[in-house]
Amino acid sequence: MSCKLLNISEAVNLGIHSMRVLSARGGKMTASEIAGELKVSGHHLSKVMRKLVVANLVSAEKGPKGGFWLTPKQRESTLMDVYRVLEGDTEFNDCLMGESYCSGGDCIFGELLKRVRTEFIRCFSGTKVSASRKICNCVNKKTKES
Repeated sequence: MSCKLLNISEAVNLGIHSMRVLSARGGKMTASEIAGELKVSGHHLSKVMRKLVVANLVSAEKGPKGGFWLTPKQRESTLMDVYRVLEGDTEFNDCLMGESYCSGGDCIFGELLKRVRTEFIRCFSGTKVSASRKICNCVNKKTKES
């Protein structure tokens, strides 16, 4: 589940995909059912789901008839909402060195990192979990217009 080019944590990946599964299903699901569908560890998924419940991005009920589900309002959550809950308010840096090593003007990457960061934020902020299978549409629209 690793992507070297776009470094999204496993927790964020699980959170987004879990919410997509819940959105597509439209009903209550147990952590085991979600984990089975995603073919992931139920233990790690449960930790992620707890954080999403605490942040009110997912609803939950304990007990033998319990499970997770999304309310209509929760289905309107964006991928960035999930990202921020699981990663915190991450500061997106324009420098791979962690701070401005080359003062930006002489950077070997030029404007690439800034453009990638801007596109990431735009796509994640503009894509709802209920439509997360269409995240590529925001990238393709921009590319086709250019």
